Amino acid sequence: MAPPKKPTTAAGRHSATLTPAFAPSREVAADPAAAIVDAAARCFARWGIPRTRVEDIAAEVGIARPHIYRHFASKDAIVHAVVLREIRHHHRRLAKKFPHRGCAADLIVGSLLSGIYDAARDPDMQFLVGDDAAHLTARALTSSPEIVEELRAHWIPLLEYAKERGELRAEVDIARAAQWLVFVQFSYLALPELVPVALHLKVQLREFVLPALVK
Repeated sequence: MAPPKKPTTAAGRHSATLTPAFAPSREVAADPAAAIVDAAARCFARWGIPRTRVEDIAAEVGIARPHIYRHFASKDAIVHAVVLREIRHHHRRLAKKFPHRGCAADLIVGSLLSGIYDAARDPDMQFLVGDDAAHLTARALTSSPEIVEELRAHWIPLLEYAKERGELRAEVDIARAAQWLVFVQFSYLALPELVPVALHLKVQLREFVLPALVK
């Protein structure tokens, strides 16, 4: 008899602790931590971060629940790893879209717009910016040195580029400005109902954000 299909709704999920253990695939065996992060991202996208259990992630990977804890101490640690991965993916896209050439002010506005609108539309990031996940993402951002450093790694070189071009205001502290830009971006992501259409948002950023940074 064929095994029952895995349910796709939160209410009908089976418990991984009651599911027979499977032999891990070659990919899982090669990098179990990466496989867990990938599986967690799929579960978060399917059910949301608050409703996903460690059992669900284990079942998605195809391993027993205790094996998860060999690589991650808690669900919060898994959330942290997923957030960090998605931020890195987003920054790689930004680096390709906005290389450090030309007007730095345009690059700052373009990066913010892309960070707000592209992230909001990206199906792979919806679970990070939805109503029930925004506070979890914000907590991960503010409490993790790794994530803070990853965010700084995008904004600090751009602000230094603006300084080299003579566009940055002399009194701007680059590290503090980078942290503030992160706050601006995630404020919009956490409150999508307050985000105007792209054209109006671009005007707002040029009127209120750029004057604090560039001449």
